[in-house]
Amino acid sequence: MLDLIKEERTTFHLETKFIGTALDLAKGGSLARLCPDIVYRVLRMVLLTEKADSQDNDDTLPPWLGRRARRRGHRMHPGLDIESAFGLSSHCEHHYFPPSIYQGPWFSLLHAHPDKTIAFVLEFVNACAEAYRTSSLGRTVRDVTLLLPEGEDRAVFGDARLWCLYRGNAVGPCFLTSCLMALESHLLQRAEAGDDLREVAEKILSETNSVVLIAPLASVALKAPAALGEYALTLCTDAALLK
Repeated sequence: MLDLIKEERTTFHLETKFIGTALDLAKGGSLARLCPDIVYRVLRMVLLTEKADSQDNDDTLPPWLGRRARRRGHRMHPGLDIESAFGLSSHCEHHYFPPSIYQGPWFSLLHAHPDKTIAFVLEFVNACAEAYRTSSLGRTVRDVTLLLPEGEDRAVFGDARLWCLYRGNAVGPCFLTSCLMALESHLLQRAEAGDDLREVAEKILSETNSVVLIAPLASVALKAPAALGEYALTLCTDAALLK
């Protein structure tokens, strides 16, 4: 029995240490560059915590994550904290302060695998925004209508908190804010290098469910509107985005 307990503790220690390495820029930079899919899978473990707690066999969780780690590391707090309001587990709580582009694996992932990581960021941020919208903190959320260059209307939602997250000017999870800061920095660097970001803008504007990712895109539009082309005008099609 003692051997089994010792083995379980060792397994839990190794699992949590690996998770910490994957989510840390200084320790996990090489992992993000060489094995991005592993990092994406680890990142999914800090999403949709309620689902992870209720379904131990969830396919989104890596098979090497033991039941004990699921129960200890991914249980929502009894009270509503800012992490759980955005659908994040307690693993993120207070571990990424202050937010910056160098917190978490985002910087390395975007640099090494830009297209794949932007697609993952959309998945990550959409899940966080939807969790916020349905929480008690989402009472101020309102609809925003975007007019895409193709003439199609797109409805997204937002409020002042969601818009300001990428600047760190609103109370929000530092892990999420760091993701948005890294994305803004990545896009600005590409715009300054003369890259055409219209495909990136089209993907974000057509797939985002909220203003969370539109805000850093607006920052790029202000600094280098030519990089976004006709999609820069989309950011001006709702008066709420101009206030």
